[in-house]
Amino acid sequence: SRAVALGPQVVAVAVPWEGLAAVRLLTAALRAGLVVRASDEPFVVNGRSFPAGSLVLPLRPGDRDARERLAGLLASSHAPFAALPSSWVDAGPSFGSRKTLTVPPPRVWLAWDEPTRPTSAGGLRMIVERRFGWPVVPVRVKRLQNLDLSRADVLLLPDGRYGESLDADFAARLKAWVRNGGVVVGFAGALDWLASEDVGLLPSQDELDKAGAGEQAEADGKEEGAAAGPEREPVIADEKAYRARIGVGRPRPPLAAGALMTAFVMQDHWLAPGLKPVVYPLAMLKRLWRPLTVEEGWNVIRYAPAARQPASGVIWPRAAELAAFHPYAMIAPLGGGFVIAVTEDQPARAYQDGLDMLIANAIFRAPQHSRRLR
Repeated sequence: SRAVALGPQVVAVAVPWEGLAAVRLLTAALRAGLVVRASDEPFVVNGRSFPAGSLVLPLRPGDRDARERLAGLLASSHAPFAALPSSWVDAGPSFGSRKTLTVPPPRVWLAWDEPTRPTSAGGLRMIVERRFGWPVVPVRVKRLQNLDLSRADVLLLPDGRYGESLDADFAARLKAWVRNGGVVVGFAGALDWLASEDVGLLPSQDELDKAGAGEQAEADGKEEGAAAGPEREPVIADEKAYRARIGVGRPRPPLAAGALMTAFVMQDHWLAPGLKPVVYPLAMLKRLWRPLTVEEGWNVIRYAPAARQPASGVIWPRAAELAAFHPYAMIAPLGGGFVIAVTEDQPARAYQDGLDMLIANAIFRAPQHSRRLR
């Protein structure tokens, strides 16, 4: 621990959103009932620069109890911070602007038991509860059908096969909940259900499935199936083609046993703070999801060109071509809420800790920007 004193001259404390220590300080402050804001953009205050996502904890002059509580949290934290004698911002959004909104304490539900994958659900729970220090309510999928969704703010769907467990009535209630400000975060196999025609929460599709279906229909001479097939293969050759694509095909490539891919992060979106500009997620490449258009949402993390794949491990050259520029993480707004989709099983066994900030942003930053808690 360290000695921290916050005298009456301190009007706020700023904490850079960098690493697990900042996340744990955020959760500790929310549990202590303190007001926490987070900036969508970088800012400079008192001559010091802070990256996007940085926390601002305002202090009222007469609230001695809040000062003591915050000082105690800072003393036991490893997060760097700056005690500010003034709220004047030299550059960037001011502390009272719409780009520095209050972070609400979200109520988080986690889909549990069958049909989720135990390594995915268990890893996700470990990340949020143990690493972040935030409570999670595990809900068995078979009970999820009958529960009142208004009691939750964030629903986490780990990898799994949900199609046979969740019916159309639940899908309709879930869509209404998202429109009212709820946040759904899905991983890997959960996207199949979210993007299915009966659910329609994710405006994307697995282009490999589409390509395979189209080629099979053409081979069988089925005119109707051929018409529904792809108009182009899923290779996105370069940056220009990617931009044209957002404003497929070939059969499924041989599955990778697991390779570390190179991926680019969209640095100016609020789902990205705390992540490096280039990340290296583990990918199995079982699915390749169509990039969202600018009207549908944002491809916050997308794979780099084929020449940079893989970062480590072995995949077939054709698989690298197919994966290039396709999304790893997407976010689609719906009404007042959001659907966040991670195309691979990122939380499996909780060993990709370099990407934990993506999960932290999904849980804490998405409700900050949704209609539900504001």
